[in-house]
Amino acid sequence: MLTAAIAILVKPGAAARAGDPAAVQSSIEVAPRAILFEPEEVGNQIDESRPVAVTFTSSAIAGGAPVKFSGPVISRGFAIVANGCREPLMPAASCSITVAFAPIAEGGQRGTLQLISNAANSPHIVKLRGKGVAGPLTFQKKLHFGALKVDGTPASMSLKVTNNTRTAIKFSSVAASPPFNVTANTCETLEAGGGSCVVRVEFAPRSAGIFKGTLELRDTAAKSPQHVKLVGVAN
Repeated sequence: MLTAAIAILVKPGAAARAGDPAAVQSSIEVAPRAILFEPEEVGNQIDESRPVAVTFTSSAIAGGAPVKFSGPVISRGFAIVANGCREPLMPAASCSITVAFAPIAEGGQRGTLQLISNAANSPHIVKLRGKGVAGPLTFQKKLHFGALKVDGTPASMSLKVTNNTRTAIKFSSVAASPPFNVTANTCETLEAGGGSCVVRVEFAPRSAGIFKGTLELRDTAAKSPQHVKLVGVAN
């Protein structure tokens, strides 16, 4: 789901002259012009995010007029952590605004950071993108089935999966590599805040040896697909 940008877009120079009659001919260089944030857990606070700094540099030569800013404005789902562009920017000087991604829903989100100035190329716009994900699931990372006879009674173990995140998690597939197989699965949708499900895995070897396999969980949680190590011995 994409969030709608709430930044107000204006023609270059128009807002600057309306807000500050003393427009200047210098321009502002912006770096970076676009930010792709790493996936963040839905519901994370700003101090849990990984912020990125955007630098604004005046192109004016020595003796030129300073650039004055107003704003900034940022889209919902993104946040301004620090604003170092409050004071007039002198020729060839730089200032920075630090922004973070705080997703309000799962899925891709787009937005903008906009800063208005009295420079000739105002407004200054940075495109923002990020993906909101559910937090990680809680489960045992390894199942050891012990030793059993070849072609004897299969050994079975259960894996409990718990969702302690702030959002519901949906599963798309649960599968095990042979000679392990999934015999029961209640993992479809886990409610937020403690919802749980169970996957039943069977070890049924057809030959002697030490077997290592993987149980794979594909879902909407962070770090999907998740993997559980499976180990069993047959003699």
